[in-house]
Amino acid sequence: MTSKSESLSFKRIFLQDIQPLFGGLDIALKSDGDVRVHIVTPREKVRGNKYWFTLQATKLEEIDNLLAENEFEKIHIIDRPGKPDEASPKITVLYRSGKEVVKQKWANDEHPQFDKIYNWLVQLARDIEREGTPDIEN
Repeated sequence: MTSKSESLSFKRIFLQDIQPLFGGLDIALKSDGDVRVHIVTPREKVRGNKYWFTLQATKLEEIDNLLAENEFEKIHIIDRPGKPDEASPKITVLYRSGKEVVKQKWANDEHPQFDKIYNWLVQLARDIEREGTPDIEN
């Protein structure tokens, strides 16, 4: 992408949310619009489908605005022991400044700021899954 990507606050965003028993998804999003999505369905263990996609500038601006509106850097999540087999999604943002911010919560806990960003990323993955053709793993 052009200098438009340089106006974004982030360089990369990662969502890690694959739970060994129930599957899930991982997303790697770069500010130039490149996205990698790995979706694992239950019973496939570590196997699943991978998708590569390029986002439009408007979608990149949308997630950048969502990070700012929900003050991702300032999100405070109270740590607690997890329940058996409870998922724990983790979002990592690498900012243009070089600062890396990692936020993780247990799936059964509600956190409105985290959840808005998480839900946007999950919806992005579902849209890519619906529109794309997977590169199926061997």
